[in-house]
Amino acid sequence: MIANYVLCAYQPLIASSSPRNSSNIPMDIPKLKYEDLLSLIAITQNFLQSEPTLYRLNDNFLIVGDLHGNLRDLLRIFAAHGLPPNRKYIFLGDYVDRGEFSIEVITLLFTLKLLYPDHVYLIRGNHEFSDINAVYGFKNQVLAEYDENIYNQFNEAFSYLPLACVLNDCYFLVHGGISPLLKSVDEIESVKRPINSLYDPIVYRSFIPDILWSDPGEAELMYFKNYRGFGNYFGAVAVMNFLRENNIKRIIRSHQCVNAVEQHHGGTVVTVFSTSNYSKKSKNSSGILEVNG
Repeated sequence: MIANYVLCAYQPLIASSSPRNSSNIPMDIPKLKYEDLLSLIAITQNFLQSEPTLYRLNDNFLIVGDLHGNLRDLLRIFAAHGLPPNRKYIFLGDYVDRGEFSIEVITLLFTLKLLYPDHVYLIRGNHEFSDINAVYGFKNQVLAEYDENIYNQFNEAFSYLPLACVLNDCYFLVHGGISPLLKSVDEIESVKRPINSLYDPIVYRSFIPDILWSDPGEAELMYFKNYRGFGNYFGAVAVMNFLRENNIKRIIRSHQCVNAVEQHHGGTVVTVFSTSNYSKKSKNSSGILEVNG
């Protein structure tokens, strides 16, 4: 099986990735043959189609935020905490764009999803849309190494990624945040996939753009306009209402560059960001969050 081959190829890299070493590590990265990569994407897509749009999970998990093509940090996370099936992981999206190893990050995550489907769960981020990843680096990397067909197949697989997770009946995990259009998390279960574009009229008018793009705002308001894309800023009152109506204790999300892990609204919202040194201006650390059942 192609997934076994990919994991074996990455094992030496994981073994050599010291979590204490912040410098660039040698990267003798496996490159898949065209047909092998196409097969891996197709098999993953078929598997994702069988999964729910809203995960409902119970157990101890490590939560990983935005990776943005940062293979080094992903390898360090596995080196520090262990690979599946020794640990269970939930990834909150934004696997591609900006970083130099987007293909490798998503290839390794697809591989682990296929080999350990009950230990690896992938949630969709706003960069898992061609509307965005055609602009911020993923498309250019794929075209430089493969072709337009591979790029399109990646995005077709992305279109089936689940949108959120309820963990241990008390945590709501999502890439961005909440929406004034989303009253109950149960509504996410009824969302039909594939979702190909946020500009689709039905999608555009729904809560989907909000949960992918929204950010916590510091004001005590309900919702106010988010100017960095789709979505809104959601205030403390909005969070309190959402948690109460859904019997949830905390929202865990990513989408924003913070120094590892940051709390908002008295700890009712937690942001996890897992790619370090995100930009020249952001000398942030990579963070993950451990949640016990």
